[in-house]
Amino acid sequence: MSLNYDIIVIGAGCGGLSAALCAAKEGKKVLIIERGNKAGGLTTSFTRGRFTFETSLNHLCGLSDTPGVGELRRLLDDFNITDKIL
Repeated sequence: MSLNYDIIVIGAGCGGLSAALCAAKEGKKVLIIERGNKAGGLTTSFTRGRFTFETSLNHLCGLSDTPGVGELRRLLDDFNITDKIL
């Protein structure tokens, strides 16, 4: 079996996923490798004992209700995925 990729991204955090999406949008064949059991990197939640901690709220500060306004909103609009998550 031959595995041919144009780009290999190490880490499925925000940066890795954004880079992979940009490359895929340009028609590149992308492989994402993540050692954790879920994507998101530091923008996921974790549990300690009976408490769950949300660590990603600071990443939502660039999300606007107005198309194209705010860093995160522009990124989601560029990938045509805003309507799938808002």
